[in-house]
Amino acid sequence: MKKIKIMFLFLAAGLLFSSCYKEENWLAENSDTENKYFPVIQKVESSVSTLHSGETAVITVTYWSHDDIKEIELWANENGEDRKVTTWPYTDSFDKDAYAEVTNLDYVAPTFADTTDVTIKAVVNNANGLSKSKTVSLTVYP
Repeated sequence: MKKIKIMFLFLAAGLLFSSCYKEENWLAENSDTENKYFPVIQKVESSVSTLHSGETAVITVTYWSHDDIKEIELWANENGEDRKVTTWPYTDSFDKDAYAEVTNLDYVAPTFADTTDVTIKAVVNNANGLSKSKTVSLTVYP
């Protein structure tokens, strides 16, 4: 009888502690109440981490979505100011190895007087109005 009480105590403690654990809910975090889905950006990478004014960095965006994709925007935060670099209408670019869409966009570094840290933000916009973004950082030398 004593063993049963101890086992019951451990079971009750296990249930108590497991009820405090918040499980991840992928669906709730990636859809809204109207069952529209956000795009998913797997990664944003740059071909280089440093470049000089006038040079080009290729920004690779790997993404997918359950809903239709409208466009991909590339933004640059340079000296604290956001500047839209380009808007790329969606074209099918499925990559079998990545098992996702892969798009390469060019960023041409403007002329800066001093060494400048630039944050590149890729934004994937769905046709349903939902979007996601992810960033990569670069250093631009004069």
